[in-house]
Parts: sequence; structure tokens; C-alpha cells
Amino acid sequence: MSKKKRVVRLNNDYTNDSIVKQQNHIKEKLPRRKYMGIISVIAVVLMSLSVVNLVKSYTELEDKMKLEKKYTEEDKNLGTSLDMKERQVVKLQNDDYVAKYARVKYLYSKDDELVFSTPDLLTTNQGNEKND
Repeated sequence: MSKKKRVVRLNNDYTNDSIVKQQNHIKEKLPRRKYMGIISVIAVVLMSLSVVNLVKSYTELEDKMKLEKKYTEEDKNLGTSLDMKERQVVKLQNDDYVAKYARVKYLYSKDDELVFSTPDLLTTNQGNEKND
């Protein structure tokens, strides 16, 4: 047979007060844990919302940067074509250039003049037009 230890509680004011204090202490801990749980859940939700907002802002920034790069490149191309057109306008104001251009491009000739077109000459002159 095993011996069981038995603890006998004394019935006095001190032991009764200590038991009441322990029970009150346990009752006080439960609401604190409950509130801490609620607070931690709210904190996690707020943090996740801020992270989602940050990721969304970052993707929008990347999209805008891509658009900026695209339009900057497009603007640069338009600027070079505008420069070429301006140079062409200046050249077309010169009568000698217009006459040479018409002879080469459209095979016009002066009176009593024979024009023989060669493919190499035409491509060379057309290439010069684009570069000038």
C-alpha cells in the first residue's frame, strides 16, 4: 500500500485570505491575456495592410518608371526626326538643291539632256538625303 501525503488546510484568516487572493489573481490574468490577444491580432492586421499598400505603391512606381522611359525614348526619336525635317526644309529653300534633287529622285532633265540612271548612284544619293 502506498502512502498518500495529505495536506491539511488550516482554517484561519491568513489561509483564507491567501486562497481568495490567488483566485482573484487568476481571474485578473484571464482578461489581460484576452486583451493582449486582441491587441496582437489588431497589430498584425495593421502591419499586413501597410505591407500590402507598400507593395502596391512599388508596383505603381515601377509601371510609371517604365512609361517614363518609353516616352523619353519616343521623345528623343521625335526630336531627331524633327531635326532632320528642319534640315530638309532649309535645303529645299535652296534652288540648286531642289534642281539636283528633282533630277536624281524623279529623273527630270534639262532641255536636250539625256539622263541615264544607275542604281548605285540613286541609292548613294538617297542615303545622303537621309544623313543630310
